[in-house]
Formats: sequence, C-alpha cells, structure tokens
Amino acid sequence: MDTTETAPSPNIEAALTRREYLRRRYLSLGTGELVAAVTFAGVFGLYTSSSSSLRPAALTLWLSFLPLEFILIQGGIYWLAARDWVKRSCMPPVLACSFAVLTWVNPLLLLAATGMLFWQRPAGSAAALAVGCVVFGAIEYVNYFWIRLSYPWKSWARHVTQWRCSRLRHDLATARTSR
Repeated sequence: MDTTETAPSPNIEAALTRREYLRRRYLSLGTGELVAAVTFAGVFGLYTSSSSSLRPAALTLWLSFLPLEFILIQGGIYWLAARDWVKRSCMPPVLACSFAVLTWVNPLLLLAATGMLFWQRPAGSAAALAVGCVVFGAIEYVNYFWIRLSYPWKSWARHVTQWRCSRLRHDLATARTSR
C-alpha cells in the first residue's frame, strides 16, 4: 500500500490550517458583533426606559442609536458570510453589491441621526448619550467600510497610524475586479 498519496503536502496542510483559522476567527468576529448589537439594544432599552430624565428624548435617542445598531448587524453578517468565501477568496457578487450600496446608505443614516440631534436638541445626559451613539456608529462605519481601526490594545497606536484598508473594503475591491 502506497502511503505517499494519503499524506498531505506541507503546503496543503498550511493552507487548510490558515483557512480553518480564518473561518474560526470570522465566526468569532461575526457572533461577537451580533451579540454586541443585541446587548447594546437591551442595555440601551433598559437605560432609556428606566431613566425618567431620558423619557422625553427617547425618540431622539433611539433614532441616534439605530444607525449604530444597523452597522453592527452589518458587521456581524459580513464576518459570518466571509467564512464561506475563505475557500474561494472572493465575495459573491450579490453580497458585494449589497455592501457597496450600504457604503453609501450608512453615512446618510448617520447624517439623518445627526440632523435629528440638531433639530430635537436633547439636553444633559440624553444629549451625551445620543452624540456618543452617533460618534460610535461613525467609528464603526469607518472601521468596516474604509480604514481598519480595530487592533489589539497593545499594538493599537502603532497599527492604526498605518491607515490599512478594511477587510470589507478589500473584499469589495476584489469582488469588483473579478467580475
């Protein structure tokens, strides 16, 4: 019996190992983003409903919070979907088109939330919370769709100044050139 055909070559084994590592990493990132979205929504809902000082500004707060939630959910969906194209190394065209549209929809939602803040002018802690939600949503948008901003804490300052293209942006560019 010849055993040379059953033993994988080191290159194939390394590729499988890298592929499995990426699939596990993307699963962790995707579920993490979705859990964060659910957790933020729960905490935000409890906080706005239990604080009597925030009740008058509840609609404004929720409208400032929704773009952040929407972007976090997009991030979770992206990472979970990315597990499938680790094998073929290209985002499916339908998904690429959807995320390309979201590249322009998200800033409009963030601008609408900002406009709502100027129109409603919440006061005190409601204003701080609403502004914080819009700023956090904008940071998440930039992190996903343009420039990678998330790095391990120890090396964050060194890496963030390199202005690396985000993984989603890279996948969108790859999908565009492979058509």
